[in-house]
Amino acid sequence: MSSEYYPSWSRGLDLVIGLVIVAVSLWIVLDPSLAQRTIVLTIAIALAVVGFVRIIKTIFMKRLDTRARITKGTVGVLATVLSMGVILFPDLAITFLVTMVTFAIMLMGMSRIVVGHLEKGMATWARALYIGGGIIAFSFGFLAAVFPGLGFYTLILLLSAAMITVGIIRIVSGITGELR
Repeated sequence: MSSEYYPSWSRGLDLVIGLVIVAVSLWIVLDPSLAQRTIVLTIAIALAVVGFVRIIKTIFMKRLDTRARITKGTVGVLATVLSMGVILFPDLAITFLVTMVTFAIMLMGMSRIVVGHLEKGMATWARALYIGGGIIAFSFGFLAAVFPGLGFYTLILLLSAAMITVGIIRIVSGITGELR
């Protein structure tokens, strides 16, 4: 989809959110002294923002394929709800909170794959980036879900890598106007 259908406010929002997500995810990876709860809450806040942006885009970007809009909106709501659960109930066991974040990231990855497949109007490179990024995000989330015994910091590294991928896609989206 060309940038003529991609509002400038949305491109700016994608760029800012992408930069923040990459910066925060790198901070989490590079500073292992952060407390577990702080790390989980930080990832949850980033996911809540991404979910909320997906909901807003579903409302305002009417030229998206209907199935892509439904997927985007549904995943946006689910990611926001899961993330808000982590934010509102920080006293739950860390393992449960990581599991909620893991499933939110897997949903985001699946959504990117579906939207990349359905949006035939996007440039081929943009669709490939969307699908590839979705596969990476889903795979890291899946590994974290399947192997919860890897240890907290290994799981956080996987989830942070998934969030860095999501952030990079948002940055490219904001700069080029080609992605959604």
